[in-house]
Amino acid sequence: MLRAPGYVMGSGTSKRVDSPVELGTHGGNQKRSELKPVFIATGPELKKGKKIGSTSNLDIAPMIYRLLELEAPSFVEGKVIDEAFQRN
Repeated sequence: MLRAPGYVMGSGTSKRVDSPVELGTHGGNQKRSELKPVFIATGPELKKGKKIGSTSNLDIAPMIYRLLELEAPSFVEGKVIDEAFQRN
């Protein structure tokens, strides 16, 4: 899902929200089924056929940092989904 230039996704309309210049934005009601994306990953570090169920989009970045063996910057939100990996 992409926003149109000049618009920011948020959870309401009662106050103005400005997009931070250096970071992306997160938003939306996670209970809305049409906002539930699918994430599929494969590779030697991941368990074959493992289904992790519902998770937050915020957890994708920490997982990618781990796969690349990089330390995640302090501003990265979310957590690594350890159960997806061969070794924890």
